[in-house]
Amino acid sequence: MEVRRNSTAQQQQQQQQQDVAAAAAETATTATATRKEELSSLNSGELPAPPDGGWGWVVVFASFMIHIVGE
Repeated sequence: MEVRRNSTAQQQQQQQQQDVAAAAAETATTATATRKEELSSLNSGELPAPPDGGWGWVVVFASFMIHIVGE
């Protein structure tokens, strides 16, 4: 009975390792495909979309003011 539990636990562990390896391979493939698309758009002469700044400039300005006023 103990032998079956150990073998089942080992099988489950091997399955989990295979699942993790498959997920990592899929993520790497997706990242490579995305990077290739970015490079192909750069090579075709298209300008890449600018990043969305959002509230970044407000944070930078507030940090600057805190350092100026705090000193």
